[in-house]
Amino acid sequence: MLKRLIEVALPLKEVSVSSAREKLTRHGNISTLHIWWARRPLAACRAVVFASLIPDPDDANCPQDFRELVTQTLSPDEFKPRNGDGSTVEDTPRNRCLEFIKRLVERDSRQRESCIQVARTLIAAARKSDHTDGESHVSKVLDPFAGGGAIPLEALRLGCEAHAVDLNPVAHLIELCTLVYPQKYGQPDSRPVPEYIKRLISRNRATRKPKREQRLFDDAEAVAALEGEIIPDVEITEAEYRKNPLAADVKYWGHLILKQARSEIGSCYPSEPDGSLPLAWVWARTIRCGNPTCGAVIPLFRSLWLSKNKTRRTAMRMVADHTTHECRFEIAVGQDIDFDPNIPTIQAGKAQCPFCQSVVDSKALRSASINGHIGEQLMAVVVRRSRTNTQDFRAPERRDETVDREADSKLRDLIASLGPQIIPDEEVPPDRPAPNARGLSGVVRYGFNTFGKLFRKRQLLALVTFSKLIRSVESQMSEITDDSYKQAIVTVLGVSFGRAPDHWSQFCIWNPTAPTTQHSFGRQALPMVWDFSETNPFGGSAGDWSASINSNTLLAIVSASETQGRPAHCHRGTATKLPFDSNSVECVVTDPPYYESVPYGDLSDFFYVWLKRTLSGIHQDVLRTPLTPKAEEAIAYYGGGKRKVQKTPEWYESKMCDAFREIARVVRSDGIASIMFAHKTTSAWERIIAAMNEAGLIATASWPIHTENMTRMVAMGSAALASSVTLVCRKRNEGAGSGLWDDVRQELKTVAQERLDFFWSQGIRGADFFISAIGPALSVFGKYERVSKLSGEDVSVGLFLDEVRSLVTNYALAKILKTTQTGTIDPESRFYVVWKWSYADAKVPADESFKLAQAFGLDTESLWDKSGVLEKSGENVQATAVAKRIKVKNLGEPTADGAPASLIDVLHRMCAFREKGDTEGMVQFLGRSGHANNHSLWLVAQAVSEILPDGDKEKQLMQGLLNQKEGLEEAARQGRLF
Repeated sequence: MLKRLIEVALPLKEVSVSSAREKLTRHGNISTLHIWWARRPLAACRAVVFASLIPDPDDANCPQDFRELVTQTLSPDEFKPRNGDGSTVEDTPRNRCLEFIKRLVERDSRQRESCIQVARTLIAAARKSDHTDGESHVSKVLDPFAGGGAIPLEALRLGCEAHAVDLNPVAHLIELCTLVYPQKYGQPDSRPVPEYIKRLISRNRATRKPKREQRLFDDAEAVAALEGEIIPDVEITEAEYRKNPLAADVKYWGHLILKQARSEIGSCYPSEPDGSLPLAWVWARTIRCGNPTCGAVIPLFRSLWLSKNKTRRTAMRMVADHTTHECRFEIAVGQDIDFDPNIPTIQAGKAQCPFCQSVVDSKALRSASINGHIGEQLMAVVVRRSRTNTQDFRAPERRDETVDREADSKLRDLIASLGPQIIPDEEVPPDRPAPNARGLSGVVRYGFNTFGKLFRKRQLLALVTFSKLIRSVESQMSEITDDSYKQAIVTVLGVSFGRAPDHWSQFCIWNPTAPTTQHSFGRQALPMVWDFSETNPFGGSAGDWSASINSNTLLAIVSASETQGRPAHCHRGTATKLPFDSNSVECVVTDPPYYESVPYGDLSDFFYVWLKRTLSGIHQDVLRTPLTPKAEEAIAYYGGGKRKVQKTPEWYESKMCDAFREIARVVRSDGIASIMFAHKTTSAWERIIAAMNEAGLIATASWPIHTENMTRMVAMGSAALASSVTLVCRKRNEGAGSGLWDDVRQELKTVAQERLDFFWSQGIRGADFFISAIGPALSVFGKYERVSKLSGEDVSVGLFLDEVRSLVTNYALAKILKTTQTGTIDPESRFYVVWKWSYADAKVPADESFKLAQAFGLDTESLWDKSGVLEKSGENVQATAVAKRIKVKNLGEPTADGAPASLIDVLHRMCAFREKGDTEGMVQFLGRSGHANNHSLWLVAQAVSEILPDGDKEKQLMQGLLNQKEGLEEAARQGRLF
């Protein structure tokens, strides 16, 4: 069978670099329209879709006309094949295609657009050469877990017929706004310039001229405003409208809503007396001290920093008033910061009273919050000075309280006018989705059990007002006669408004490093926060309405419109029941749910409750349920205790199997299914692989693409992967039969060695390296319907993964230690080296430590005992800090029967002597240890030193020991160690 390019080659380094860079700079990306979790980078999606749709031109079965087209279209001057280091490689059609993909994924829009046209030509030609029966030359690409729409968008960009399926209504609305409306209504010259735009332009011209220069007949083209018409304060030209009517209309009507909202509630966000504009208000929650002799009000905050900008460091000085038993806050700048702003009043769930130093424990904090005994106190106001246009800060004043009371009053009036249902009273999902996922459960534990409680009253006032104005804006579009177009504009405005709750909740934090307000969902959960930042929706800064329209929505629409003309087919439904005929789809590219990592339904409820109140008049069929439907959501959602929902890992596997069976049913017999998956645990991979095997999909290739920005919050202190793995699959041949485990293991070694060499050369390291090896191994294991031992017993996916882990750890050890002779190193030290290489100091599910220990024949209980190299905390384990290990009494001493301790124990004991500067003690200990002449001791020290990052304490100690190596060896030769 003719192989597709993705089955044999992909420029991993270049695709990875572009993907990771895209996550850092999202300007013009569809991700700016509305948050969606674990959305794949567009660069990676583009590369995978393209390489899945064209044949490998070096394949002997490749049609000659396609091979010739490649050589003619991709000239050797422009696409001369090169290695990552710039050196040239053999000039073949395949290598030219790889060089082309490197250009295709670059961010340079001008160069990329020319490449897009070439890519479309090649894809159409590939389709034509494969289907000479007169069928359409447009390739059909399906994503049955479409989510934020990245994969279908890139399929559209490459000229394909794209189909997006998703069960979640929030995802479906995002898909309409990125895959349908921009392509349908955002094309150049697709609509005439309407009269209201001409009136706007005329008004703007008139206001720009000084009154003394205005004359009655000065502008023959002037268009008079209609009686009572409200014209927004925004600049739009006729050329801008002709270029992208949808973007221009969203801009116009979005700014009209802004003007109306400012008229209704702008008094609740007043300017400063000097004309400066408030950007944000920094609040602390408060609790009464439990000490009966004190009873002071404790402001709860993580730090007092407002700005860590080196040119103007600013902090809040807390002043404890012992008369009122309350605190007030002052602004301190530069040298006036004569206190430590890093000292918190709340840490690790416990609060400390600044008056009497009494501690309020976590149980008392939760109880007070649940029972409504938590207050709030304004600590500082962030402003933009009108004269200098620079950020500044001021202390709270009485007028802030007056404005807050006015907002309360206006909200009560709105509720009386529109009804109490305008405030979301739906229950926040209380279950913790899984042991390693929190979802929204963190805030429910503190009494925030309905969605309306997640916002201050002034924030609710803003949200309700904007929601109401978006609902009513369609009635003002009398000059637009196309009802579908009106609904498209309102839908885009509504989805854009969906960002507002994320930026306007009382779970946003003030980031003094930026300095700016950070949105609520810095990670795939909503954690409890004690000090928070309230954004001004009219402030002209991050998170306000104008920024949402101008910088986020419009850029996303323009970017999506560039896919040119052909809208996608967006289906609201489940991947387990696809609305397609059998053998009808040429290519499936998808990014299924990552086991228990992201509770999409729970998280999207945060936005759904507001979208429902804003857009249900237009999308009643999509927004008809109280919360997002979750019964068929294919995620693992499980845990102990009393729960409302329990979806076991086995349930997840069965749902994935149903979905993969549907993929296998709808994809053509010669078709490809490229499945992107990422998870740090082998248990998740075990489930996804078992589902693929059961559904009859066999992996023919796999590609670990470095897609993640490792500075993201979820990566800090956790074993998050940097890569997602794309498994390239085909339907397994009928009658594939059985394989013998001994034969499969032998083949695994051969295939794994070749691919591990390649992945190592591509710079893949750590936890990603093991995950990367799963795909190639699966191409061997999965080609059989079943694999059995000589006894007839079936080999489970779990046993298969254990074998893969063993192969990878032995390979990695040999690379890290720079020797294949690792048998002289004890299992615990080998385990430690691989652990630190894979996870460094990150927290890892305990099950992973068990599986890695198994590969070395170790018992995990011995690894996390009081003197072990790991320490356990709840469901997770991490490497014991060297600072703690060097304090272990008698660490590294031989056992009672004289057996030497592990090399890593001896090294850590030597680190203790080095820390104290006790060289003589180190010499004597090394003599007792039994490892004085063991060369492997220094191999381990060198390996640990090399794999740890600069600045790491253990790395510094190991480097110190290595510097003393010659002296210690000299002492050994002189007999001082004996």
